[in-house]
This record gives sequence, structure tokens and C-alpha cells, in this order.
Amino acid sequence: MSDFIVNESNFIIEDDLYESSFVPEGFMLPDGIVFGEKLDEAPSWELYLSEDLQFRLLVVKEALAEQWVDGHLIPQSAFMPMELKDGVFYLLISPSSLKLQRLSQCRFNGSMRYAFSFYSALQHTRTLDAESSLRDGIFCELYSVMLPCYTLVPPVADRALFRNALRGKNDPESLLSPEEMGGSGGLAYASCINDLREHGYAVPAEHPLLESGEPVDDFFMGKVKIGQIITGPLCIRRQYQIFDTSTDYYVLLIDKLWGDALLHTTVLSRISLNTVPLNGRAVYVLTLPKRQALEALDDRAFGYDRHSMMDLAQAVRRTRTAVPQADLKDGLYVEKLGMILPLTFSAEFYDDGKVMWDIIQQGPFSSAPLMQDIAYDILSVARSAD
Repeated sequence: MSDFIVNESNFIIEDDLYESSFVPEGFMLPDGIVFGEKLDEAPSWELYLSEDLQFRLLVVKEALAEQWVDGHLIPQSAFMPMELKDGVFYLLISPSSLKLQRLSQCRFNGSMRYAFSFYSALQHTRTLDAESSLRDGIFCELYSVMLPCYTLVPPVADRALFRNALRGKNDPESLLSPEEMGGSGGLAYASCINDLREHGYAVPAEHPLLESGEPVDDFFMGKVKIGQIITGPLCIRRQYQIFDTSTDYYVLLIDKLWGDALLHTTVLSRISLNTVPLNGRAVYVLTLPKRQALEALDDRAFGYDRHSMMDLAQAVRRTRTAVPQADLKDGLYVEKLGMILPLTFSAEFYDDGKVMWDIIQQGPFSSAPLMQDIAYDILSVARSAD
């Protein structure tokens, strides 16, 4: 029997010997960003985390990148060409604080902000591409878009995709086609709200002042390319509304009464607010970069790291000095201004330490939770105004 020893190495598939990647780990870009761990992959793209954990790096084959650009899903300027050993690839860089991930991996986990961001990206995508299957697509929060991969994966209704992101870990995935869901299989705002309500989300009573598809030219005063649009709402509250756009900026609408109250404090006293009429009411408007946090502290989706968490702690301290009796737990954090805009200016009780500690413990995080010693340092900064 010893004459019949089988050499098993002859039957090993080549891919089992090593894992091939478009970009080798440790590869450095001209601006100093270094490729780290590979997070996900498909035949036409690979997703990496930068070595310093600050960026998500989507490397795409040339043909797929060209389809996205030709379809106006991603601007040409967002891509960096890369000549690698296997040919020309294109690189899309997103801050780790924003979602850049396979659509089927999205889970809202109780965050209304995340759900609305997902909804807005679906709406934007369908204005540009009504037919492509998005089940194996990529959610790019920076440009509020779902990037299709143009494979043979059968189409799944947009509403089913939204419901899949609402489901728990052990719930089955819905693969209902647009025809099986009835109608076009799209996701209307009313359906989005109903699905959120059925899953226990505290849906807003107020209606959005802007609709998906509305032009944003008047808000940006020439700051962005003409023809950009509102993609959908991100946060709807009585005092303010945040909207996503097809640019890398948000639009923030501030109720005039609340804005006037803020202007009487040092929270907003150093900036000028433009007033626009909307639906018979006057509102203040600000445009703010997506690369910095703009969110309600009681409904977070921005991914924090040690640096952005420290910035938030300093904003807590700065705001406490400006509005000594404010309750910050549901305030609007505007990282660009380094302030939290409080909804309640005169609270009987507040606890900045608890607000900050809950965020430190629960995140969300851009890559990983904070180390304990760093967490305590950040907490001490937030509490230093107590």
C-alpha cells in the first residue's frame, strides 16, 4: 500500500495557497495613506481600511468605475487612478466615520439617522438608475448613493432591501422582487416611515420641508456644481431639519424662533445665517461638510474615533460655558462649529458626564471602541465645565 501514497498538494486549488489582493498590505499612496486590512471583496472591487484607521479605501476595476462615472453615480473627481501589477484600478477614499460597505451588511440597529441615510441613498440612486439590481451593491454615504455592481444577481425590491437593514441578526433576508412586492418595488417616504414605525422607531410627526430630487443651487451660492439635488431627509425635528444631498455637504434648516434663541447666546453669535422662505415659513439655512459630524446626540450614526470623540468632549465643555443651564442629551452636534445646539436652554437637571459616557461606551465607532484610559481622559474633558 505504501506505493499508493497520494500527493495532496496536487489537488489544492491555487487560491487556497494564498489570498490574492488588488493592493498589497502596506502599500502607500502619494499623500501618505497606507493600506491596511482588507475588509471585503468581490470580483470587481475590494474594500480596505487604512493603516491609521482613518479611511475606507474602495479599489475598483476600471470597467466598473467607468460605469459609475458614466451613470453620474460618482463624480470623476472622486476617483484616483492606480497602476497596479494587474492593470489600472480606481480608488475611492471615504472617511471611516461614514458608511462605505456592502449594502447587504447594513443594519440600522435602532438609528433613525442611519435608516434615513440609507433611504436617501436609495432615492438618489433611483433617479439615476431605475433598473439595476442593488442587492450586491455598495452603500456610499459620502455621496448618498448605492453603487450597483451590474452582476447577474436577481433584483430585489428596494423596500425589501430597506426592511433587510431593519431586521435582527437571526431574521431571514427578504429576496422579494419588485413584481412580488407590487408596483415598482420602490420605496416611498410613507412606506419608509411605516416600516420604521412597525419596528419601534420613534418616527417624526413633522413633515420634511424639502423633497428628494429638489435642486440645492439656491442653498450653496455657487459653492457646488450646478444641478445637485436633495436626496432625502436625515433628521426631522420641530426645531431643525437635516437633509442629505448629492454633494459632500448637508443642508441644515433651522426654525427661525429656535435660531433666534441660539443667536442670543454665544453658540451661534459668531456666524451669519441666511434666511429662506419655505412652505410659508422663514427658516435659517446652513450648508455643512459631510466629513464632520452633524447629528442629534440621541440618534447617532457618525463613526467616532479617539480624535473626533475628543472634539465632541470639547464641544460639550464649550457649549456648557455658553449656555450654563442647557440640557445637551438631545442637542444637535455641529462639529464644524465646535458646538452643540441645545433644544432646552434652561433645564432643572443635566449631567454632561452621563451624556458623554454613554457616547463613549456605545459609539458608534469608525473602527473599534476606545481603550479605557483614553475613554477616561475624554470624559474628564467633557466634565471639566461641571
